[in-house]
Amino acid sequence: MSNNNINSETKNDDEILFVDEKSSVKNIDQNTAWKIMIVDDKEEIHNVTRLVLNDVTFKGQNLEFINAY
Repeated sequence: MSNNNINSETKNDDEILFVDEKSSVKNIDQNTAWKIMIVDDKEEIHNVTRLVLNDVTFKGQNLEFINAY
C-alpha cells in the first residue's frame, strides 16, 4: 500500500469520526436541574450537603436534591 493510500484512508477516518462526534452532541434543556441524591440516615448530613451545594451550578444548571434516609 502506498503512502498516499494510507493518508487518504486516515483522512477519511478522521472525517467520519468528526461527523460522529458532532452528531452525538446533545443539547441540555436549560429548564431542568441536575438531580443529586443524598443518601444517609442522619439528617445533619442532608442539611450540610444542601448548605454547601445550594448555590452550585453545573453546566449552567442548578442542582435539585433528593433525600433518602
